[in-house]
Amino acid sequence: MKTFQNYDSEHPEIYELFKKIAEEYIRQGYQKLSAKFIMEQIRWHYHLKTNEYFKVSNSYTSMYARKFLNEHPKYAGFFSLKPLKTLDLALENAENY
Repeated sequence: MKTFQNYDSEHPEIYELFKKIAEEYIRQGYQKLSAKFIMEQIRWHYHLKTNEYFKVSNSYTSMYARKFLNEHPKYAGFFSLKPLKTLDLALENAENY
């Protein structure tokens, strides 16, 4: 299975669109937004432009939100994020050693 980092480096245009859309909503005064909503907008616009379906795993949606918030800490709280299951598992395994 491809990691988010691999996918992101192979498709930098996705994050650029994600960032552009998030920044536009922030400029419009939104205090919170769904990362899934942004990803669906990317899919919709891509389909309108190309008449093809944009395929990206929903598993990466929260990673794009985390990347955005990591690069723009002043917007902390703009996306509601749950803890990553993989991080929870890593912490749990670390406690067992």
